[in-house]
Amino acid sequence: MPNFASVSSRVKTSGFTLVEMMVSLAIIILITTLVLTGFRVNQRQQAVVVEAENLAAKLREVQGKALHGVQSGVQVPSGYGIYIDPAGFGDRYYIFADANGDNLYQPGEVQETIILDSKVVIQSASPSPASIVFQPPFAKFYLNGVYSTNSAASIILKDKNGTFQKTINISNLGGKIYVN
Repeated sequence: MPNFASVSSRVKTSGFTLVEMMVSLAIIILITTLVLTGFRVNQRQQAVVVEAENLAAKLREVQGKALHGVQSGVQVPSGYGIYIDPAGFGDRYYIFADANGDNLYQPGEVQETIILDSKVVIQSASPSPASIVFQPPFAKFYLNGVYSTNSAASIILKDKNGTFQKTINISNLGGKIYVN
C-alpha cells in the first residue's frame, strides 16, 4: 500500500494562490491611489504658488515701468497698474496704462490680460475690486485712485477646492510687494 504522506511531501508548490494574488493587487491599488491623490493635491498647491509668484512679478514689473517712465504709445502714461475684481473676473487680472490720470482702471487702458491656471482662482482682493496704480517718476502707490500712506492691498489666490491659498501683499510704504 502506497504511503500518501510521503508522496504529498515530495510535491513542489510554486507560484501564488488566488488569495495571495488578490491581496497583492489590493495593496498595489491602495498605494497607487494614495500616491495619485497626494500628487494631485501637490499639483494644485504648486499651481497656486506659481500664480502668486507670477502676480507678484507682474506687480513689480508695473512698478518698474512707473519708476523708469516707460512710454505706452507716444507718451508716458500717468501711471501703470493692475486691476483685480474677484467678483467679476475670478480667473484673470488686467495690466493697464493709466492714460487719463485718474489712477483708476478703465477698460480702454488694458495692455495685457493675464488668465490664471485653471486650478487657481482669485478668492479675494482687499479692497475689492482693486485698482493698483504706480505713478511715475517715483512709483507712488495709489489704491482705487487714492494715494495714502495708510492704504495697503492684499490679494488672495486659492486652489479651486479651497484647501490651499497664498496672499500677495502690497505695502503702503514704498509699495513693497511680498507673498505669504
